[in-house]
Order: sequence, then C-alpha cells, then structure tokens
Amino acid sequence: MKYQVKINGQEFKIDILERGNRLQIGLNGREMEANLTELKKDKIYSLLVDNKTYDLEILRKMNDFEINYGGRKYSGEIWEHTLAKIKPPAQKEVLKQKELKAPMPGLIVRIEVPEGKEIKIGEGVLIMEAMKMENEIKSPFDGKVKKILVQERQTVEKDQVLVVLE
Repeated sequence: MKYQVKINGQEFKIDILERGNRLQIGLNGREMEANLTELKKDKIYSLLVDNKTYDLEILRKMNDFEINYGGRKYSGEIWEHTLAKIKPPAQKEVLKQKELKAPMPGLIVRIEVPEGKEIKIGEGVLIMEAMKMENEIKSPFDGKVKKILVQERQTVEKDQVLVVLE
C-alpha cells in the first residue's frame, strides 16, 4: 500500500508491502526490509531495519499517530496515498450519506456503541485493527446509530460500510 506521511511537519511517501511480521518498505525511493514485532499488546513494538533494532511506542488514532523512541516524541499524520488526493467537495459528499466506511482493510476488534444510540461528532463508534495498530473509528457527524453492519472479529475491506447513521 502507498501512504503519505507527515512527521513533525515534514512529508514522506511510503510504500509498504506486508508479509506477516516482515515489511518491504520504500521510503522516498529508498528500498529496505524490516521486521516488526509487537512486544506489548497495542502499543510497544520492536522494529528491525538494516540489522539495527528500534524499540518504539506507537499510539494511533485514525490518521494521527505519535511515536516515542529514545526519549523523543514524534507526532504525525498518515493517509493512504489515494485518500491524500481527495478534494474537499468529494469528502463533503461522502459525509452526507451518513455511512461510516472502513478507511483501510482491517479487522473489527470492538464495537463501542449499540444500535439506537445517539452519538456526537468525534465519538468513538468502533475499534479496527489495521497494520498491527488499533484505530478508533469516530463519527464524523451527530446522529443516531441506525444499523451496525459488522461484527467483532470480522475482516473488512477498504470503503466497506461499517455503520449507518440517521
């Protein structure tokens, strides 16, 4: 998958091919292989690149992330490369549909709201695991949960409708 990443104001283009714990990474034209191992559920990882190990704490919510390494904190944003090119009018059109869609392929870990519940903008609706990180999917608008179309432990595809709001 192709990603656009912004870390501390600097932008990068990253290609990642995932094969279990092994990653084939292209970073601004430089190719490298890496191994990512989860050490502590949901946030502590060991990254091996070019025979050098990096112990990282990775905190991620939707497109925002924070990486703690060696006492330093790196904040940033990440988007699938195709999503980075979406124009604001296209985003508004999607929001009018009142459907929450999967931002990327992944696994539904937990559903945080029941059908019929009134929710506010920014309220967590479900937790989805993608690329070995849990992402909280938040509501982009106020509404009532009309229908939940997925179940916990279900695999979903990018742009699959997860929840319908009214």
